[in-house]
Amino acid sequence: MYPVGLQAQHFNWKAGRDAWIMSKKTGSSEYEKFFAIGTWHVPGYSFTNSPEADEQAYRENAALFKKKSEPFNMLFVTPGTQKDYMADKIHILNPFSPMLHAYIDKIPGLPEGDDKDYYRSLAIKEHVNSPEFEQYLDAEIKKISENLPNGKYIYSHIDEIALGGVGKWAVPSSVGAKISNRLKKQDKNALVFVDLLGHSKGSTYFFE
Repeated sequence: MYPVGLQAQHFNWKAGRDAWIMSKKTGSSEYEKFFAIGTWHVPGYSFTNSPEADEQAYRENAALFKKKSEPFNMLFVTPGTQKDYMADKIHILNPFSPMLHAYIDKIPGLPEGDDKDYYRSLAIKEHVNSPEFEQYLDAEIKKISENLPNGKYIYSHIDEIALGGVGKWAVPSSVGAKISNRLKKQDKNALVFVDLLGHSKGSTYFFE
């Protein structure tokens, strides 16, 4: 790889006495309150899963990323699109929505039509405590832990746990809690980000 990248670091954190997340910078012995400033996309920069064509393109993209991501200390990065010049940012790992859909797709007899997303949410809620679902989560989480894209990372097990989802469906809070539980069995120091509001279709989810 071209010689512009940053050396991988680790995100060192702990919970403070008031439950605030405390972090410390590399080389420092003091923990400070952590303020998360993140973004889903980096405006003006395009993530790709392919390497730059040459060293000049690499340097230009590295400089562009550094400039455009400067206001943020963490950002969503799809595994496979990371570059080593992103190593100083906290990577938010969020592969769990497609993971859940892959499991739901195997459940027979689910209704189709305009309300299918609602019934998919109900279906995964009904399976949340099944041994098969736990085994599935454990196997998928193991794959993540074996291919971490960056030393500095946190997890985000869904978008909008209470009321939303990019695919017009909502992940029940019990499923989010199950994912967090299974994550921490394999990654003892897992820090999980939860977005409590969203844009799910209709208000049914809110009143359920």
